[in-house]
Amino acid sequence: MLSNYLKIALRNLLRHRLFTTINVVGLALGAACCALIGLYIQHELSYDRFHRAPENVFRLMVESTGEEGKSLKAITPRFLSTALAESFPEIEHATQFRLMNKTIAYQNKEYPETRVIFSDPAFFEVFTFSSIQGDLSKALAEPNSAVLTKSFARKIFGEENPVGKSFVVRVNSRTTPQAEVKVAALMEDVPKNAHFKFDAALPFSLFAPATGTITWNWFEMKTYVRLKSQIGRQSIEQKLPDLVQRTGGERDKQKLVLQPLTDIHLAAAIPFDDVEQTNARDLYVFAGIALLVLVIACINYMVLVTARYTQRLKEVGVRKIIGATAPKLILQFLIETALIAALTLPLALGIVEMAHRSFGGLLGKELQIDYLSNQIFLWGNLFVLIFFTIVAGFYPALFFSKINAVAMLKGQGAGVRASTRLRKSLVVTQFGVAQIAKLFFKRLDSRQDLRPASKPPMPFARKQRRNAARKMGCLRHRTRNLGTRERGAARSIRKSK
Repeated sequence: MLSNYLKIALRNLLRHRLFTTINVVGLALGAACCALIGLYIQHELSYDRFHRAPENVFRLMVESTGEEGKSLKAITPRFLSTALAESFPEIEHATQFRLMNKTIAYQNKEYPETRVIFSDPAFFEVFTFSSIQGDLSKALAEPNSAVLTKSFARKIFGEENPVGKSFVVRVNSRTTPQAEVKVAALMEDVPKNAHFKFDAALPFSLFAPATGTITWNWFEMKTYVRLKSQIGRQSIEQKLPDLVQRTGGERDKQKLVLQPLTDIHLAAAIPFDDVEQTNARDLYVFAGIALLVLVIACINYMVLVTARYTQRLKEVGVRKIIGATAPKLILQFLIETALIAALTLPLALGIVEMAHRSFGGLLGKELQIDYLSNQIFLWGNLFVLIFFTIVAGFYPALFFSKINAVAMLKGQGAGVRASTRLRKSLVVTQFGVAQIAKLFFKRLDSRQDLRPASKPPMPFARKQRRNAARKMGCLRHRTRNLGTRERGAARSIRKSK
């Protein structure tokens, strides 16, 4: 029986090629839009999940209570990682780092604005990065050693083996203006879905803080910990107030907070948190838009199917007269819709393959598709296929199965009126859904406008800071001169009296 239904469905599709093509292209565009949005959402949710056991890694933040209320900072005192490692056996590794832009020089060539991380050997124990050459876990233990990413090493050394070669880094600190370092290890580039990125990693011994005072009044480092397996977050958080008090902090005014590594990218922006972030609510908006696009595509298909009402009327009427039941008619229409959806899938995947790079560039992301290993993408496309088949095919099938056979053969009466009402209601519904999708886009655009502007390039930022400092110096000079003139005028008035 199924083979007969399949033959009939294929015959109908081939007989009306233009109608089939319009349906396939329309559904393919809807499926492709949904797949592209799904790729973006999946990319945003995948941040920092490439690390080993990412659920065990947490970032420490400081919540301070003052006269203006509570404030949260993403930076901590410099001594905190050592205190954590010594105080809590539940912590497997603790690390701190400072991400800065520095100038690197090699053979009379300078590479300004290089993203450099100053950290300790535990950095590569807390975070998982792929090593190409050398031992990452021991590379930062040696003084004046360095770890370079693959792309940056190729940028300064070309195709030569960088391990063992030396270069100069402009530290620009009071104690170490510049230092010569040797490449101890080479690693793969930091994945695109990491919340922080760097080109080189250097040991703490090359980093000098802006002040020699290391207290709870000076915050400059990002602190992360990796908990041992089966250790709960609450077991650490309840001990943190005692650590604050033991290390000289004010227990009532300063509180340490643990933030899961995988939550950082989607968390709300906080001060001193210069990482790539996306508002989690935007993902819900994108998901809503994808669902609305699917609904619009399904409604468009149903409108086209019911528009061919008179052409299928006598066919369905004859089938009902010779004994076709409603379930059999519904099954026939569902098989027809499933065939169209099956034809839609390869076309939609082709559109996604051609458009995903441009779509990612529009959003400032590098979207990648791995058809074999990306199970979520494969299951998502299967879901879209089933969704189209059920939603777009079931209602027209149910509609045809309920119309009286005599009215079908006559081509008039209640069946025609019902078809007209159905098409009108579907068109109105489609327009309404499109307007809702438009509101979603406007909301997303307004949220984008309300965000702070992206950071300007660092050379421009330095120039702006220099101009600001120069203007502030002039302002202070004018203020001092104004104060001097006012004091002189006051003395003259007193003398005249």
